Amino acid sequence: HINGLLFALSLSLVLFAPAAMSYVDPAFDQGLIKMKAADYDGAAECFGESLGLNPNDPRSLVLRGECFYKMGNYAFAIQDCTTAIQYAPNNIRAYLIRGICHSNLGKDGMAILDFQNAIKLDPKLAEAFFNHTTGGGVPALKKLEKLSDGAVPDNNGNPMASDNAVD
Repeated sequence: HINGLLFALSLSLVLFAPAAMSYVDPAFDQGLIKMKAADYDGAAECFGESLGLNPNDPRSLVLRGECFYKMGNYAFAIQDCTTAIQYAPNNIRAYLIRGICHSNLGKDGMAILDFQNAIKLDPKLAEAFFNHTTGGGVPALKKLEKLSDGAVPDNNGNPMASDNAVD
């Protein structure tokens, strides 16, 4: 599932820059603890408290947006990720979470734009998605070659005869 893959990829990204960790923020730390325990409502509240101390902190905005996403509050997640991108335009995680939320709301065009922005910032995301969906490596390239010969893939990505094939 594309959402699961993109979300997993976003989790693999480094969110915290060492310079950004120069101040103490107990609410932020509590938010991380609650998030790891899957208490997304509590974590969102903590990240909101953290934003009261530093309203321009893209880390708190993205993590609160991620909590909103996990609770199904896609509009709030989009709002937090959009604000985070204003303060940190290279925040890949914000683009990925926002893209997933747009997709879940049926706004596929907006989702594609967010995913494209994330891939521009880290081209390895495209390779990871390719490898995940095709199995990667030489077998995947052979599948693509077969597809380019006019075969139509089935639901599992395996080539099958085209409806328009002539025997």
